[in-house]
Amino acid sequence: MALRGFLPSIVAAGALAATLAASGGAGALAAAHKAAALKPVHGGTLILARAEDAVSFDPIVPSDNGSIWTMLLIYEQLVRPNSAGTGVTPDLAQSWTITNGGKTYTFHLRPGVKFTNGMPVTSTDVAWSLSRAFHSANWGFLFPGKTQILTPNPDTVVFNLSTPDTAFVAKLGLYGCSILPEKVFKGAPESAFDHPIGSGPFELQSWQQNKQEVLVANPHYWDKPYPYLSKVILENIPNDNTRVLLARTGQAGVVTEIPYSQISALQHVPGLTVKTYKVGRVDMILMNNKVKPFNDPNVRLAINYAINREALIRTILYGVGARANAFLPPMLYNCPPSVCKGYDQNLALAKKYMAKSSVPHGFTTTLQIQAGLQDDEEVATIVQSELAQIGIKVKIQPLDIGTILTNNTDGKYQMQKGYMTTDIIDPSELTQFAGVGGSGDYAMWTFWNSPKLDRLATQVNEITSTSQRQSEYYQIQNIFNQAPPVVDLYYPPSVAAFQNYVHGFSLLETSNYQLWKVWLSPH
Repeated sequence: MALRGFLPSIVAAGALAATLAASGGAGALAAAHKAAALKPVHGGTLILARAEDAVSFDPIVPSDNGSIWTMLLIYEQLVRPNSAGTGVTPDLAQSWTITNGGKTYTFHLRPGVKFTNGMPVTSTDVAWSLSRAFHSANWGFLFPGKTQILTPNPDTVVFNLSTPDTAFVAKLGLYGCSILPEKVFKGAPESAFDHPIGSGPFELQSWQQNKQEVLVANPHYWDKPYPYLSKVILENIPNDNTRVLLARTGQAGVVTEIPYSQISALQHVPGLTVKTYKVGRVDMILMNNKVKPFNDPNVRLAINYAINREALIRTILYGVGARANAFLPPMLYNCPPSVCKGYDQNLALAKKYMAKSSVPHGFTTTLQIQAGLQDDEEVATIVQSELAQIGIKVKIQPLDIGTILTNNTDGKYQMQKGYMTTDIIDPSELTQFAGVGGSGDYAMWTFWNSPKLDRLATQVNEITSTSQRQSEYYQIQNIFNQAPPVVDLYYPPSVAAFQNYVHGFSLLETSNYQLWKVWLSPH
């Protein structure tokens, strides 16, 4: 979901959707027509360069996208979000029923599925894996109350919930609900997860931390003819310029997290397609409410009114993106600007709130950003300049992603640039993660809390009416917008570049990639 690095459909403005659809250019269209005339082939190695390394392959531990997007290639869940981000599709479960007033869920597993070590996937593996997730420190907040898990036979799992949960099926598509073999991992030390065993399309062959993960095709994978690729090498390269160079020179088949400033130039590179994808992502600046003066709502309001989001979109995103007016990204129940107004730059109001604050003459603070990311560096520089206008002196501190993550969860920061993506199609995950402050992840580890929001976040999952759920989520987002603990900046698309011999690559609404559907033509 990761808040960039943090631990976690789909509706977008018409103008944004049109921009994204057109952004691939004539070259992308021509490549698509050419690919359509070809038939997928098996074999080959894909090199994918990305910004973030994995930190753990234990499904209930990490919150970073480097780990999440790798695990989704190795493990399976009972269900997964569909490609459009509008619903769920069967994964390990081939069907399910909901009875008892929405409190009993019965899942029927696909017969004959095996883990990469050849062991069969059974209902006891599902029960153990999900019980572990439901009671974990990171994901227990998403599955409140008591859940009884029954395994009447090896292919059936029954969940008896203490209260109805409209989002329960969507939640089971979470990476934290990945299914592992109980006999291998029950009671095993955390280091055992350095050698993950799943039933997904790929298995981990090797992992060089801070460098790369090498995945190979799972010979037992049930969903034939996938995967097409024999091997995938995930190169973890935090420096934007280095990744862009790999795209230019063809040394990587796919390069993700392309800086927006490089889109136009890369579109003129022969044999390369550059494409933008609408994803459920919001970029933000967090403010640690445990640290003075960010515990003062007047300070947080002053900062929100001091930032010119439209200028950031023009400068950083080159006009591709939308102003963020709520903490939920473009997805189900994202609050529209007509209901959740968000913040526009108003220096007069910003100065008024500063004058009312505990630090009327300003203060000095530090903004942590991930080193090597051009867009984040530019955001920090602009924010530094704008906050100077209201007496706030900002020191910019570039750090590696591991330190950013640790500082976030340990509360060792004052301000921190990050982003948040959704892992499931329902807003319950990000609402619990980003909005609820009384437990779990303490509102993205900003340590802000609204008891009213906490109550609504629990109640909304018992509501079955779509219109009522929407109304409740709009209310939740408006509560968060009152002196929020973050500066929601913008909803950006994701940008990837891939060589024209790469076919079937795309980024989903949940920002990950289904590499088992990718294939390579001779090159």
